[in-house]
Amino acid sequence: VNEWIQELKQKRIVTIHELSVRFNVSKEQVKTRIEELLDSCRVSGVLEPDGRFIYLSRQELSALSCMVREQDKIELPWFQQGVQNLISSSMDTTASSGNK
Repeated sequence: VNEWIQELKQKRIVTIHELSVRFNVSKEQVKTRIEELLDSCRVSGVLEPDGRFIYLSRQELSALSCMVREQDKIELPWFQQGVQNLISSSMDTTASSGNK
């Protein structure tokens, strides 16, 4: 299970297919495992209907929550862009600190 968690955190955005190949299990088993990890709060993120999992740290979820609270009306494209911006910003910060 810890290997799964590390994979999700490191990749950030991963498809169910990628994980099924990586761990040699069915796509349904991957989906079930991710749902279990989400339900138990061992990881946080979004499991999209198209088969992608997007890992979000607690800090990113908090930032996203603040963004949502500031809006009167929320539309899906705006929300998706906000998530993408958070991920990009987080990945840039991680890459920068890795180069030190």
